[in-house]
Amino acid sequence: MYSGSRYLGLLAAIALAGVFVIGGASGGIAAEGADAPDPVIATVDGENIFASELTAAQAQLPAEYQQIPPAVLFGLLIDSLIDTKLSVAQARREGFDKLPEIVQRLARIEDQVLQRAYLEKQIEEGMTEEALKAGYEKFVAESKGGEEVRASHILVETEGQAKEIVSELAGGADFVELAKAKSIGPTSDKGGDLGFFKRDGMLAEFSDAAFALNDGEITPTPVRTQYGWHVIKVVERRQARPPMFEEVEGEVRNRVTRDIGLEVMKTLRAAAEIKRFGPDGSVIEAPPK
Repeated sequence: MYSGSRYLGLLAAIALAGVFVIGGASGGIAAEGADAPDPVIATVDGENIFASELTAAQAQLPAEYQQIPPAVLFGLLIDSLIDTKLSVAQARREGFDKLPEIVQRLARIEDQVLQRAYLEKQIEEGMTEEALKAGYEKFVAESKGGEEVRASHILVETEGQAKEIVSELAGGADFVELAKAKSIGPTSDKGGDLGFFKRDGMLAEFSDAAFALNDGEITPTPVRTQYGWHVIKVVERRQARPPMFEEVEGEVRNRVTRDIGLEVMKTLRAAAEIKRFGPDGSVIEAPPK
C-alpha cells in the first residue's frame, strides 16, 4: 500500500508526533473542548492514554500524512503514544528530569506553550467582525489598486520593422489588422489585445510607455523589451476593482492576527520595567516603548 521509504517516513513522523504530544509541546488538549468525552484508548502501567492525545498526535503529522485513513493510523499512533509513555517513565526513573540542561529545556518549552496559549486567546478575542472589517478596509487602502489600462501591441523582431508599422499606422492603417498580420506575439490572433493590466503587471519598459499614453494613442516610437520591439496602443483606462473580502480573507486574517499580537506585546512592554545589558554587562539604552 505504501512504498518502503514512505512507510519509514510515516513511522518517523508518527514517533515525533507522539513525543510532541506527551512530551508537552501540544498538551494533549481534546479537539472537542474541555467538557467533551475523552475516552481512554490505552493504559501503560496504570497510566491512561486518552483519545484527545491521539487526536493531538495526528494533528502534529505533516500534511502529506493527514489524509491517510484513520484505520491505518490508529494502531500506529497508539503504539507511538505507548512507546513515548514508556520512554518518558524510564527517563524519569533514571533522573533525566533532574538534569540541569533538561530542566532548562523543559522550562523553555513551558514558556513557549504559555506564550502561545496567551497570544492565541488574545487573538481569538480580538478577531471580531469589526476588526476584520477594519483589516479589510486597510488592506484595500494599502493594496496596489489604482489605475489599470487596456492596451494592444504589435510585437516584431527588429526596430526597423517596428518603425515601419508606426509609419503605416500614422498613414491610417488599422491596428488590429496589422497585429493579426505582422505581430509575432501570442495575442496576434486577437489583434494584439492584452486586456487590462496594472503598472506592475508588465515589464517596466512596456508599462512606462503604456501608462504614458492617453486613450486611443499609439507609441510614437517603438518600445524595446527582452521579447523584441513593441508598438503599443492604449484602448482605455479604468480604476482597478478592489478585491472582494472573500478573495483576500486569509490574508486579512493573517494581518489582523499580526496586528493583535503586536498590540498585545506593545501593551505588555509599556507596563513593564525592562533593562537590557550587553555581553560586557554594560547597560544598553532601550528603544522607545
